[in-house]
Amino acid sequence: MTEKQKNENWQEFRFIDLFAGIGGLRIPFDELGGHCVFSSEWDKYAQMTYEANFDETPYGDITKISLGSIPNHEILIAGFPCQTFSIIRKGASYSYLLVNGVRRPSSRELLRLQGFPETFKIVVSHAEIRKQTGNSVPIPVVRHIAKQMIKSLKERVLQIKPHQLSLNLTIG
Repeated sequence: MTEKQKNENWQEFRFIDLFAGIGGLRIPFDELGGHCVFSSEWDKYAQMTYEANFDETPYGDITKISLGSIPNHEILIAGFPCQTFSIIRKGASYSYLLVNGVRRPSSRELLRLQGFPETFKIVVSHAEIRKQTGNSVPIPVVRHIAKQMIKSLKERVLQIKPHQLSLNLTIG
């Protein structure tokens, strides 16, 4: 099968990862044959975690990136900008595993709860991991959505007839 056929059948596709966080949305799209061609995340600690796990540092503030520097892609994924809702921003402290005699989950346990693989690298403090996992969408949820998206796109390709691909331009 040629590369063009793989792209047309959604066995391979390009996507961009905006408001990427630590890459929780990216993992299922990578698993389904996608190739991330661009990522953006403004938080420096999330960038550190992303870089450690995907061998690339996301571009920073999306408002400072020129449209021309974003590669062609078939799918755009974007995290919800949840920093405004994060309890961390309201002064709560998550520096301890034991608070008032109550055990809190470890960094690895927090990642497990969100569905991150055991190989996912922890390169920031426990407080940052708490914030990052608290702002993450569970990977199994994204995986299910991604599979349904690709399935729908494949079905759409099968429904298109060759004569529907022609373009008729009239200059008048």
